[in-house]
This record gives sequence, structure tokens and C-alpha cells, in this order.
Amino acid sequence: MCIRDRANQATGDAISNLLMCEVCLNVLNILPAAWSAFYTDLPSQMSKIHVKDKSLIKTTYDETKVVSPPHLQGLIDEIIAKFSGQQARAFIRPSGTEDVVRLYVEASTPATVKTIASEITAAILADKTIN
Repeated sequence: MCIRDRANQATGDAISNLLMCEVCLNVLNILPAAWSAFYTDLPSQMSKIHVKDKSLIKTTYDETKVVSPPHLQGLIDEIIAKFSGQQARAFIRPSGTEDVVRLYVEASTPATVKTIASEITAAILADKTIN
């Protein structure tokens, strides 16, 4: 059984992800306190962007890369590249429940998160393919 087929690392169901973590910790004989020391939470932001047609945006299985329209991931990657060394990442996905695109941004400082979110939002709103 492959974990990536059971739990979505990017936006998955928290309960199934937690259960998968418990299984892994048990198999690896790692206590939760020791596991907690492996991870440092970074500042992050989740926001909604209203677009004309969210159905035009398609992502990879794990929802961390845009595959259509093809140029959109390039725009996101260009913005992220400006913040190299700041543990920055971002992804968008169409909402399953609302007529919006969801944007997730994570970086080493809250100011960097805010700047990246603003730049990606502006790029998406200016994109004539989806707006």
C-alpha cells in the first residue's frame, strides 16, 4: 500500500492523514514527541481568489502543481523563485465547494508569505485565460 494513494499531503483529509502518521510512527517505533521535533511550522496563508471559470484550472493528483492552463504554474514558479532561500512554496487549486480558486502560501516569514500571496493573486486576476 502506497501512502500517497491513501492521504493527500497537500490538502488531504486531516483524520486520514493523522491515522497514516500513527501507522508510520508505530512501524518506525518513533514516539510522537520525537516525531514532533522533526518539524518546524512555517508561517502560511490560505486565501480565496474569485475567478471567472475555476473549472479551467486542473492540477496534478496531489494538487500541488497546475497542469492546465499550462502557463499558470510557470507564473507561480517565477514568483516563488524570487524568494529562494526563504523556504517558500505556493500552490492553487479549484475549490470543490465554492466558485473560487484556493491559494496556499508558505514561507519563512509572515511578510514573505503576504508578498507572495499578493503577487500570485495579482497574476491570477490578470490572467485572461481564466478571467
